[in-house]
Amino acid sequence: MFRVFIIFAVVCLYSCSGIPNSLPEADDLSSSENHVIVVGKFELDPPFNPELEQKTHWNVICDEQMINKVAMATGDTSEPVSFDKFRGKEWRNYIRAEWGKPFAVQVPRKRTYLKGAVVQLDVLSQDKLWFPGGFYFDVPENVSAIYIGTLRYTRNEFNTIESAEVVDEYNQTLTELSESFENISLVKRHLLKKTK
Repeated sequence: MFRVFIIFAVVCLYSCSGIPNSLPEADDLSSSENHVIVVGKFELDPPFNPELEQKTHWNVICDEQMINKVAMATGDTSEPVSFDKFRGKEWRNYIRAEWGKPFAVQVPRKRTYLKGAVVQLDVLSQDKLWFPGGFYFDVPENVSAIYIGTLRYTRNEFNTIESAEVVDEYNQTLTELSESFENISLVKRHLLKKTK
C-alpha cells in the first residue's frame, strides 16, 4: 500500500511540474546581461485536439496543466533527447508552450538548440507523443528580444511526424502579443537553422 502511495505521489508531482525546470515566461520584453527574451510558436498540422487526444484523471493533481501544452527541450549541445524513455537530465531547461499560441521566454544569451519535444497524452499510463528537434538559434549582441519563427510539425493519421518546418509569422505574432506586451520590438531571426 505504501508503495502505491509513493507511485501516486510521484505521478502527482510530475504532472504538476511537467518536466523539471521550464524556462521562465517573460513578463515583459526587457532582457538582462545573462538572458534574452525569445518569442516563437509551435504548431501541429493537423492541429492537436486535447479533448480527443489527451486523458485527464480527477484524482491526479494538476494534470490539467498538460492540456494542449507541448514541452520543447533546449540546451547548448545538438544531441537530441531520447524518445525511448524520459530522462530528466535531458530536460533541465525546456520551453512549455500552448499549441498554436506565441510563447515568450527568458533564454540564456547564447546559441540554443531545440533538442526534441513531448506531449503528455496520459499522465498515469505515461503515454506520450514525441517530436524531433534538430534546430538551433543564435542570439545577436545587444538585443533585448528576438523572434525565432513558428516551428510547424506535420503528422499523419498514425501520429507519425512526417516533417518539421520553420514558418515566418512575424507580423501575426506581433499582433497576437500586442495584448500582453506594450511597445513590442523584436529582432527578426528566423527560427532555427537545421543542425547538420
